Amino acid sequence: MRPRFLAITALLVSAAVAPADPDELRKIDRTIRKEPAYKTKSPTYCLLVLGPEAKTRIWLIRDGGTLYVDRNGNGDLTEAEDKVAKDKPGPKEGERFRLGTLVESDGKTEHRQVGVKFEGDNCFLSAQVIGWGNQDNRPHEGWLQFAAKPTDAPVVHFRGPLTLRLTRPLALSGKDRAGEVRAELGTRGLGKGTFMTLPHFGVPAGAHPVADLEFPHKKVGEPPLKVRVVMNHRC
Repeated sequence: MRPRFLAITALLVSAAVAPADPDELRKIDRTIRKEPAYKTKSPTYCLLVLGPEAKTRIWLIRDGGTLYVDRNGNGDLTEAEDKVAKDKPGPKEGERFRLGTLVESDGKTEHRQVGVKFEGDNCFLSAQVIGWGNQDNRPHEGWLQFAAKPTDAPVVHFRGPLTLRLTRPLALSGKDRAGEVRAELGTRGLGKGTFMTLPHFGVPAGAHPVADLEFPHKKVGEPPLKVRVVMNHRC
């Protein structure tokens, strides 16, 4: 018998969750008004957007052991405070950059302890978002990597619309065998490795995702089998 793969749609009940739309992120203006004089011949680019409507846009540009950060989002990365040197690395720690606090365009909402870590070309991002908790990216769908051109740069969205994603593929592989549905809460970006997870303790205790599972019937022509599962275990 061929494997019966599950199709899943998950909704978070009684919580403020909206679908994150990568198509909207593709429409963002990628103009960089002023770039610094680079030491290397191949700087790489990543765009951070902050807030539900992605109004705050902050470019990150990696130039060897330097990371340029458009802190005020004005498109000018030649300002003195935009240049960040990497930390002194410990054994096998890769390259770490501490960006401190980034503030959204409302002048109030802070993203604190923003950190960027590189292991080769692979990148890990994290930030402490006040009222939300820590958001970071995990490579379930591939590693985040900066791009060679601004037009190809990945877009990472902090404090954006929330959605769910599966953390592992699902399949029914045996009769009467129990299985688990595991998902993460977070915000989708644009490009591999841009899903920014949110810890479950930032979600009200009484709010549980409801998973609608649908998989093909073993007999051709029969309607699919459907099951609804309340995802009430957090880990």
